[in-house]
Amino acid sequence: MNPRYMDIKIDTSRTYQFHALPNKASGKIFLAGLLLLITARSSAQTFSSQSSATFPNPTFNARNVVADFDDDGDADILFQTGGNGTAFSYARSNGNGTFTTVAQGSSPFAGLTLPDATAYGIYRTADFDGDGDIDVWVVANSSTGTYFRNDGSSFSSQSSATFPNPTFNARNIHADFDGDGDTDILYQTGGNGTAFSYARSNGNGTFTIVAQASSPFAGLTLPDVAAYGTYRTADFDGDGDIDVWVPANSATGTYFRNDGSSFSSQSSATFPSGLFNARNVEGDFDTDGDTDILYQTGGNGTAFSYARSNGNGTFTIVAQGSSPFAGLTLPDVAAFGTYRTADIDGDTDIDQWIPVNAATGTYFMQDGNPLPLVWLNVNAVFLNNQVSISWKTADEQNTSHFNVERSTDGVLFNNIGQKASSNSAGEHQYSFNDKLVQPGYTYYYRLKQVDIDGSYNYSAIHRVNIPGQRAAAMKVRDNPVRSDLVVAVTLPEAQQIRLVLVNAAGVTVLERREKPSAGETFITLQSSHLATGAYYLVLYAGRNKLRTTLIKQ
Repeated sequence: MNPRYMDIKIDTSRTYQFHALPNKASGKIFLAGLLLLITARSSAQTFSSQSSATFPNPTFNARNVVADFDDDGDADILFQTGGNGTAFSYARSNGNGTFTTVAQGSSPFAGLTLPDATAYGIYRTADFDGDGDIDVWVVANSSTGTYFRNDGSSFSSQSSATFPNPTFNARNIHADFDGDGDTDILYQTGGNGTAFSYARSNGNGTFTIVAQASSPFAGLTLPDVAAYGTYRTADFDGDGDIDVWVPANSATGTYFRNDGSSFSSQSSATFPSGLFNARNVEGDFDTDGDTDILYQTGGNGTAFSYARSNGNGTFTIVAQGSSPFAGLTLPDVAAFGTYRTADIDGDTDIDQWIPVNAATGTYFMQDGNPLPLVWLNVNAVFLNNQVSISWKTADEQNTSHFNVERSTDGVLFNNIGQKASSNSAGEHQYSFNDKLVQPGYTYYYRLKQVDIDGSYNYSAIHRVNIPGQRAAAMKVRDNPVRSDLVVAVTLPEAQQIRLVLVNAAGVTVLERREKPSAGETFITLQSSHLATGAYYLVLYAGRNKLRTTLIKQ
């Protein structure tokens, strides 16, 4: 067999999509240096209406927060039972689209004084300290608010002294804007027309506040942040990082694309133009790795349309009847954004819950292929100079094995090991040790569960920070590369380095020697003349040899 070629068996019962861009939901196959990304999905991804009998029924539909608070892979719900000053309760997901509701005292938030959950959704859920689980920040007017850190099995109250203190609590947006694995905060300092500032996460639950001009949004004219949170953060172009869309009434709004180290203003011509800017819901509703938009075209009682992402920052608009929500009666989208998108049933795709006042609301489950097992837990911890990955499953059917996959950016994953599955009823415990980790680096881990027939699904991603001083690091600023190649090289001290670019055939096409200073240096390689395709970039720095894969467009 020629080592440069291999046969791929295609299952004709499935639809396969081939991408030239990396994304978090794709499987990956490396062929003689050529990066080929394959996404397998069912041919008709749809939603169905399911019972919401066990969901919360708070007095006010906007006073709830949905996230995976106990880090078991499915979404739980923290909710205030009534108006200001009333008690909180906690709906713990059973991992199958049902919930068990308990008092706050029996939840991960036991013992905490929780601020009122106002209509504008001032509870912000994200990984604020960069340890891979969901924390909570409750924003307050002209104050740094309240910060609850997730300590694993419970939350604790921590100092919010370095968090932003905007005049109005709803005028902020949080996401990993700089792609370093923790959550930053963009916020408007006052009312309409006032300046924006940027709280850059230090990766430990604290922030450094800088002006917009010193942030990834430098040079952009940012629209005002409306009270209803009209800024939408998601991967709209399918390249694995967070973009920003600001919808507007009766217009397609403003689209800021994340180009790696900065954002740029791009055409929003194909985005939705609903009558009201807050009546839209974003999510990967067709499980192809990029973000789609479900939106109500007008006011109450009007039709819904669906903007299907083309995976490149553009959309194709179709009627609801041609979307994954075909045949469903969709409730009106209230101004406060009452549609909740999360993995409610623990099967790794996005479901929808629409809460209503004093009722359990409406639950739409995404009907993907049934999982061949139940994920009970997945953990990754640094211990004894290695990362220990452990996981527990139940009720395995037709399962073959688990691939342990690792990434240094949370987007591109490589297989580092394999464990055979038990393929039987009952609970099963597995473990794997990754000894090839470097001090000062952050690694991301996930499990790829493979069935006997070759189909697969992924576990949640877990992040592990390795203590110590890192040696050398390299990152391509814009990947895919559209013109010249810009490389960010980080060194602990000034030293001689060599950069080598190798094509898919193993031929060196570019080589560059430099002696950068300590810290981060951007090096530009003239590569606009190179053919499109996959390449390896190799950095030689002292005893370090680092390699990354890039795509030239």
